[in-house]
Amino acid sequence: MANPSKKKSKKINFHEQLVLTQWLWSKFNPDNIKDMHELLDLPVHEGIEHGGDNVGQTKFFTELTRDLVGKQTLDIDTLRRYDRNIVCHWLQISEARNEQANSELNLKYFQYLSLLFTEYYLDQYFNHSEQMLEELNATVVAYNEDKSDSEILQPYVANDLNKVAYWSATGSGKTLLMHINIL
Repeated sequence: MANPSKKKSKKINFHEQLVLTQWLWSKFNPDNIKDMHELLDLPVHEGIEHGGDNVGQTKFFTELTRDLVGKQTLDIDTLRRYDRNIVCHWLQISEARNEQANSELNLKYFQYLSLLFTEYYLDQYFNHSEQMLEELNATVVAYNEDKSDSEILQPYVANDLNKVAYWSATGSGKTLLMHINIL
């Protein structure tokens, strides 16, 4: 006879266990990769704005900030600052390659999102680490709600926050992202 005190749970999807990713997605609109893919994965959104209100920003920024009222956890000025950091570093690492190839290397949307998430993470880590830790642990608590004892994740401690990893496909530009993060 089965023990009624044991929680029944469905098989855990690996992606659902990425609590840090869940926390990061909660800060952005759209708040998931599928909708972000639909919004940003068009060649017309790649590159840097050379006219209009967002000169010097990525076209991704322009698309992300279109119709944001009440939908974004981050304010537009913070997003603008993150985007400018990304543009500055991207131009620095792609300048020689662009001259050599006589063309412009542009970020793909998934590279941009990796860098944008990193900007947010580092800003929180260096400037709001206590709040970040509280929010991450609230995400862990929500994750653990319907899990069995063997599936429960432990809360974060401050020492856990000094590590970040990228998980991307082969050929997706991780080396470029690493160089930007070094800058």
